[in-house]
Amino acid sequence: MDSDLGVLVIALSSFHLKRLLSFGLCTWLILSPNTSDANFCGYLFAPPHFYMANGRQIPLPELVKEAKKFAREWHKGQKRKFDGKPYFTHPARVAKRLMEHTKDPEMVAAAFLHDVIEDTPASRYLIGSLFGERVARLVSELTSDKEKIEEMGSKAEYLAWKMERMSLDALLIKLADRLDNVSDFESAEWSFIRKYRVETNYVLSIVGQRQDLTYSHQKLIQDIYRAMSEGETLFRVKEFARDKYGDLERKLSEEDYFIHPMRVVGILSKLEVSLEVKTAAYLKDVLEKGTGTTYVEIRERFGVVVADLVLELTVNYVERKQFPNRSSYMVERLNKLSENALLIMMAGRVDNLSEIRQLGSPQIFREYVMESKSLLQALTSREASLSENHKTLLKQIKDLLAE
Repeated sequence: MDSDLGVLVIALSSFHLKRLLSFGLCTWLILSPNTSDANFCGYLFAPPHFYMANGRQIPLPELVKEAKKFAREWHKGQKRKFDGKPYFTHPARVAKRLMEHTKDPEMVAAAFLHDVIEDTPASRYLIGSLFGERVARLVSELTSDKEKIEEMGSKAEYLAWKMERMSLDALLIKLADRLDNVSDFESAEWSFIRKYRVETNYVLSIVGQRQDLTYSHQKLIQDIYRAMSEGETLFRVKEFARDKYGDLERKLSEEDYFIHPMRVVGILSKLEVSLEVKTAAYLKDVLEKGTGTTYVEIRERFGVVVADLVLELTVNYVERKQFPNRSSYMVERLNKLSENALLIMMAGRVDNLSEIRQLGSPQIFREYVMESKSLLQALTSREASLSENHKTLLKQIKDLLAE
């Protein structure tokens, strides 16, 4: 008993001695002009739900908000290479993907900031002073060294070397970053897709051999391979559809007809539908309005599931003649569509109605609007049996027709 008490006293004395030494060290550091040293002291004494920046304790929930705001401001005016969207949409998506695997505020903050040192004038010191040392360290790990790339001879060799040595936290962010980049294949050029795919395959073949990878790391690696495959498929179907629609123009706006299926795919992508549904959405009108293609060609190129969906979505003019008007035919046809075909049809209707509203000419397309109201009534009558995705599109149609 006495020996146990003695061990406890020694342990406590050792603990307090360490705290005392730390306090003395921090007192000296705080008096120094280096604010990052003061941050070090904060890490010793700050409660776990705070982070230190500029010697201040700041609640962790504020960290992500401030990092998001900082990234938006510093990437202002920058654009993504292929889709032309504001560059900030990329780190925002990376942060969102990361949050599927961790809610660690400092890691999410680093995801928002992962490109600011590399692509803006912001420095590691600035990141550390505003967001704390751990965030700065992660962002620094995620920043490419251009001199090292040149020294090693290729970006692929450099990335494999760097990611093989990264901390697990930084690697998780880097994999989320790579996943978002390969998810852009659909909007990229073929030369970029081919080069980026080769680079990614090589890098992942090295990184995948790490023995310390968690389930989240492995899941992201699998998602990257899947996204590359799907991205290449969508790129090919997109080019195929563009060719088959040719010079066809929209009746509504006289723009290239191909813009319509592109927007329909965009609407469906927000619902996280399958690859087959996106592929069929690109091709939804090619048998009816395109040139030089057949059901057999679509089946051979993209599979029977896609070909059958496209066929479902194609107006059958023999059947159409049996109905007094297009509206009654469309309502009857609606009841026969499979779930996926119905989803594509509804997304197409959302895009058409949106365009009519934007053009400010609903009276010119009065027949189409009335037809849409008939379809809305038919869909509303079976709303209880619709999936959540169908209900989402149904609400959008309702809102567009109510305006």
